[in-house]
Amino acid sequence: MTYSQFMITVPIDYLTCVLGTMHRIFNIKLDVYLIEELYAVCLKEDSNTWIVAEGSEELDCDPKIIVQSSEVYRELILNAMEFWNKTLKNNGFSPQFQIIHGEKEQHNMRQRLLDAYQKQWKEIVIAEEPLVPNR
Repeated sequence: MTYSQFMITVPIDYLTCVLGTMHRIFNIKLDVYLIEELYAVCLKEDSNTWIVAEGSEELDCDPKIIVQSSEVYRELILNAMEFWNKTLKNNGFSPQFQIIHGEKEQHNMRQRLLDAYQKQWKEIVIAEEPLVPNR
């Protein structure tokens, strides 16, 4: 299966809004009380589909949100990221937005973020909790 990765920087005041959009696409409940320094969640049925975000208010720059998704969610995530990129620009912010291709680059981006916080993936990632039960 092919995976795509998307990264956007957002002002801290918009963090839960953008994360909420990504969680809704994946049908995952967002618990804002779990967002601290570094937040990560992955899908139970596909552990290679995940969201990782910086949540610290003490950063010198805007927090990053990185989303990796399979082809199933690719267009929805792309549209949502483009929407937030445009919305933030229209509101006077300067978000950085990237689409990352290639497994080497994907792994490195997440790993650089983990290294910056001196964390391991297994210690921060939480299992998803469905927002709406599957029927």
